[in-house]
Amino acid sequence: MQRVENSEDLISIIVPVYNVEDYISKTIESVLKQTYLNFELILIDDGSIDKSRDICKKFEAIDKRVFVFFQNNRGVSAARNTGISKSRGKYIIFIDSDDWVAPNMLETYLNQMISEDSELVINEYNREYDNVLYPQNGDLKEGYLTIEQTLCKIINPTGFYGSVWGKIFHADIIKKNQLQFDISIAIGEDLLFVIDYIQYCSKISYGKSRLYNYVIRDSSALNTVNLRRLDIIKVYEQLLEKTTLSRMIRKRLKAIYVWECIDWQCRLIKGDYSDIRKKLRKNALNNFYFFLMEDIFSLNTKLNSIFKLFIPKLVFKIKYNNNL
Repeated sequence: MQRVENSEDLISIIVPVYNVEDYISKTIESVLKQTYLNFELILIDDGSIDKSRDICKKFEAIDKRVFVFFQNNRGVSAARNTGISKSRGKYIIFIDSDDWVAPNMLETYLNQMISEDSELVINEYNREYDNVLYPQNGDLKEGYLTIEQTLCKIINPTGFYGSVWGKIFHADIIKKNQLQFDISIAIGEDLLFVIDYIQYCSKISYGKSRLYNYVIRDSSALNTVNLRRLDIIKVYEQLLEKTTLSRMIRKRLKAIYVWECIDWQCRLIKGDYSDIRKKLRKNALNNFYFFLMEDIFSLNTKLNSIFKLFIPKLVFKIKYNNNL
């Protein structure tokens, strides 16, 4: 199928797809309902074994703006990298394959990007659970953010995090600087990508438009042990090696790194994870001062973390009502 001619304001929407046959139709339909029409929807099927591929192909057959590409299963980072390489738009937006967006999202994001002459636009969003939307309100006013302000909000457990969705990027910045998602990271790859991107920005805008709907499919998964989620520790270790980050940002990173290490060494109480727990505990103790002194954590959070670090078995038993 012939692709859309590259134009000044063409938006490339990249969606990695993997075994989401129950959700992908709603995602695609929400994009095709956009009030802004000049976009290409790039669907990267990452080796799905359900009907996701067939569903994507169906939409490609009926709308010339939809393009489907297939690859062997290599993970969401590899799928997004493929999407970037296939994109032709001036701007890039990422959407997760089980989320959906409001009809005016593209129009709103693009207007913000152009009218404010920004290189990155960040917006608030909704969380959807059991078909109910819960607005996620930030504590910032609409307008420009400095790089330091943006990093402070992204590197913050209660901030708008480093997800790539809910944002619009300049394709030139991504491609000229050869920015890619780290395929060795399963959790937190967004954060690395966004922070790398921010280093090349001079103007960043923040908006209150909640037009992206992040769907929480299974909250119980947050309470199960999945060692792939330990990749977030690797993410913070990589970020701490970046010499371009300011002293204040590095102190904040160390504090969150300690918080993650403490939490995980407690979660891994049950099971054969003693070596991993020893390493996490050692890393937490070596940087504990930064955690105690950083003001992004409440006193209650700090006390809970102290209990998790020094009496993890008791905390685990109380939290999960589990006999060890």
